[in-house]
Amino acid sequence: MKNSRPEVFIIESNSWRDEEDNRREGVALREMLALSEKRCKYVYLRTRREFRIALEQFTSSRYRYLHLACHGDGHGLHLTIDYLPFSHVYSLLRPHMDDRRLFVSACKGVKKGLAIPLLRNTNCFSVIGPRHDIFFSDSAAIWASFYSLMFKSDEQKMKSHDIRERLGALCQLFGVYFNSYFTSAEPPYWHYRRLGPDTVSLPVRGG
Repeated sequence: MKNSRPEVFIIESNSWRDEEDNRREGVALREMLALSEKRCKYVYLRTRREFRIALEQFTSSRYRYLHLACHGDGHGLHLTIDYLPFSHVYSLLRPHMDDRRLFVSACKGVKKGLAIPLLRNTNCFSVIGPRHDIFFSDSAAIWASFYSLMFKSDEQKMKSHDIRERLGALCQLFGVYFNSYFTSAEPPYWHYRRLGPDTVSLPVRGG
């Protein structure tokens, strides 16, 4: 944490149709962060190879928060051209997530198959993203509000409790569910909370 910077690194990849319709959540988030006078880096990509390179840039930047904006299906993430099962996403992320947090903006974008390996085998602090399908408009509004609230509260760090509280409130407001996984010092070395209209804490089970 000492060597990282409390800034957001956005990686985005959309479908061809989204590109044609100029639907880029990551761009909207970048503009909102700029209004809050927060630095961020934004990379748009289409392939697995570009994703690998972008992650190297993320590590070099020393930014603390990685935000992935793409499509998901509950088993992996879709780039414009390539499909990455969660096992591949984990393999690509593993060298880059120590002392960092991962936020995934993708339908069904965070499941146990991605979150638990990261929390058990790296020093990643948390993995958070939608549990089910989510409207583009809801997702964009939630993430922009979340970062604004978090940085307004403390520009230097995000505490797990504050993440759960603020993101949970936003999920309840929009009527959506997020999966949130956090590292833990006790076995099984992670804990889970479903955020949404009926937010509950589940220390062992996950979605």
